[in-house]
Amino acid sequence: MTQEIILIAGPPGGGKTTTLKKYQKDHVRLNRDESGGSLEELHQQAAQLLGCGKSLILDNTYGTVGSRASIIDIASRLGIPIHMKWMQTTAEQAQFFAARRQIQRYGKLLLPHEYKEHRKDPNMFPPMAQFAYWKRVEKPTGAEGFTTIEEVPVTIDLGPEYVNKALLLDYDGTLRETISGDIYPKIPSDVKVLPNREQVLDDYVRAGYKLLGVSNQSGCSKKPGHERYVSQPMAVACFLETNRQLDADIEYLFATDAAGAPSSYWRKPVPGMGVYFIEKYKLNPAQCIMIGDMKTDQTFAARCGFQFQWAKDFFKE
Repeated sequence: MTQEIILIAGPPGGGKTTTLKKYQKDHVRLNRDESGGSLEELHQQAAQLLGCGKSLILDNTYGTVGSRASIIDIASRLGIPIHMKWMQTTAEQAQFFAARRQIQRYGKLLLPHEYKEHRKDPNMFPPMAQFAYWKRVEKPTGAEGFTTIEEVPVTIDLGPEYVNKALLLDYDGTLRETISGDIYPKIPSDVKVLPNREQVLDDYVRAGYKLLGVSNQSGCSKKPGHERYVSQPMAVACFLETNRQLDADIEYLFATDAAGAPSSYWRKPVPGMGVYFIEKYKLNPAQCIMIGDMKTDQTFAARCGFQFQWAKDFFKE
């Protein structure tokens, strides 16, 4: 086999590990996640191994011209071909992969404060790490010195055991409204279920669908005394009251993150809550339907691979 260097590059959580498996048999893998240190130190290690006749595979983000320059220079000096495998991961796919990795590794989605507890795990990062990548990324070109550049398509292949189906349900504006006219209830006595919900949900349960709730509750991020504040126990009480009025067994998750730039993979339209249920119940996303009343619900559905229907159409208002 001719000595060579392969770079596998793409966003954080972009599926690089899956791609590198086809090359690991004949190449030594170098990765900062495993070796630590700086990228420059990694490339110094690479130079030593190349000097011993090894072929290498390096998988890092390599998102900028500058991050790739020193390893290309090493390849040029040693006369070794260097091949770029440029992952075509979308931002939405990267979010899905990152959330799924958290669930598979720790059995849950991390809350914003928990990233500090897992800071030694390089694969646990908040969405902002991915946003930073997309802001600075520079597509590789032959002018940099690559021998070849291959764009690698990326798909989400969950596996043959993901066969089940569910309705994913937003709550506020989809299943319920408030008696007071507030945008969401803060106490159970303010919950009012919208018309025609109970019968439609019952029909889908009879057809074999699991009922799962996914709700943003940014009021939980407010401080007591704020007009939009709702405590987490009271939010739970309002969900239970909604389920009681619907006479439905809906397992629900709710995101307590503040609105705005996401600090975790919880809050819609980031797909974390959907990914959690996909993993827990081995759902086939293509067989699942997300019902909502906002654009964030529609975007959330797309990022999870769910079908989407507007609440007013689904419940035939």
